[in-house]
Parts: sequence; structure tokens; C-alpha cells
Amino acid sequence: MGTMKKSIEILLAVAVAGFSALNVFAHSNRYVHADDMQKVFDGYQDGDLREFYAKFSSCIDTGPNSIEKRIRQRLAAKFPGQVIELTKHRYIAHSWFYGGDIPDLTKLERKYPGCKEVIVDVWGKFCNESNSWIEREFGLPRKSKIASAYCAMLYYTHLLGDWDPRDNSDFDYLMPPKEIVVHLVQACRDMFGMSSHSDYCTRFKSELEKALKSKVARKDQGVAVMKALWSLKVGTELHNTFAGKKGFDESRHRWNPVTEPKE
Repeated sequence: MGTMKKSIEILLAVAVAGFSALNVFAHSNRYVHADDMQKVFDGYQDGDLREFYAKFSSCIDTGPNSIEKRIRQRLAAKFPGQVIELTKHRYIAHSWFYGGDIPDLTKLERKYPGCKEVIVDVWGKFCNESNSWIEREFGLPRKSKIASAYCAMLYYTHLLGDWDPRDNSDFDYLMPPKEIVVHLVQACRDMFGMSSHSDYCTRFKSELEKALKSKVARKDQGVAVMKALWSLKVGTELHNTFAGKKGFDESRHRWNPVTEPKE
């Protein structure tokens, strides 16, 4: 009886530990996505930034001001009397390029001719709104490459977070980790490429690609890449590269790194 009890206790401990490990990537709400983003931009972790990250994620998903809702409203006005159906949730804004082209809207174009113009406009406005917020908060010039790269990293971090190992059903329209890595590397180059810290971009690319190759299943690749992205401490590099220089003002969001406890 004692042996059986001990075995049950061990099994329960393993199950709890496994659940805790998975819970790191439990993206059940916008604040879990926001937590991922704060780990990427370590050091920049005040409440205002976290609220922005949460709002940003809500817009990508199904929040009150979401891209999906904006598109539905615009299409309802353009096609009165029709029921607007946008297929699965992740068909919208989960495989698109941040601040760039939307790869494939063929399915919607068949149902709503001319809808691409509406969708491109909504997506472009969301990206511009997000970039403008970062520009304002860090005192960056208008149409700053740093601001757009910052938001691009937020977007691709959100997509990585959606590769949740417990989610087995909704990967159909989610950008693959391999492609996410390509865009993260480009965002890194846009942010740091012209600075004296450009060697950081080489390391950034190497670490993400190494993480990608370490796993076979795409859902596992997403987790591995996320962990590598956290370890690269983009916020620290941003601070070390631009703090105190003209065109980058930390007064609203002071860099304040968290000292991780020793194991």
C-alpha cells in the first residue's frame, strides 16, 4: 500500500511539473502575451508598456478594437445585408507581415470582391497606430525604423506565443516558426543594423536558427524559439545602444532590468 501511495505521489508531482512548464506558454489571454513581450524587451517593464502590449495583442486577437472587428464593420458597410464570415480566427492577422504585404486573401476576395483594399487599409492603420505609440513614448522621430522594428518584434512574439504546445487545433493559418524567425531577424537588423552593435544581429540570427533546428515538430520549435528570444534580452541591447543619444528618450519608460534569482 505504501509503495502504491508513493508511486501516485510521484506521478502527481510529475504531472504538476509538466503543467507548470506548459503554463509558461499558456496564451489564454492578452496579458500572457504581454508577459512574453516584457521578457523580450527586458528592462522596459513598467505598467504602461504592459498595458500597451496587452492592447496590442487584443487587437491581433478578438478584443473590442481588434483588427478582425474593424474589418467586419468595414465589410458590413461595403456589403450591406450580407453575413460577414472571415473563416477561422487566425486567418486574420496571424500569418501577415507586420507593416507589409498580406500574403493571401484569395478566399475572402472570392466572397467579397474588393475586400483586399479594406483589409490592407485596416492592417496598415493598426501598424501605424502602434508605431506612433512607441515613437511618442520613446521620443523617436516620426516613421522611425526603431519604432516599427519594436512593434514588429511584438507582433512576431505574439505569433510565437500562439504555438502553444497544448493547442492542437488552430494552427491552420498561423505563421510557421521558421518564417517567424526570418521576420524577427529582419526586425533586429532594422533596429540595430546601422549601429555599432550590429554584431548583436549576427548572434540574434544564430541563436534563433539554432533553437529552430533543435526541434522537429513545429509546435516545439515555437517554444524553443521563444525561449531563445527571451535569452537575447532585446531590451538590454536597445538600452545599451541608444540610451542617452539624440532621438531616444527613456524618461517615460526607464530601463530597469530584473535580477534573476540564482538557481
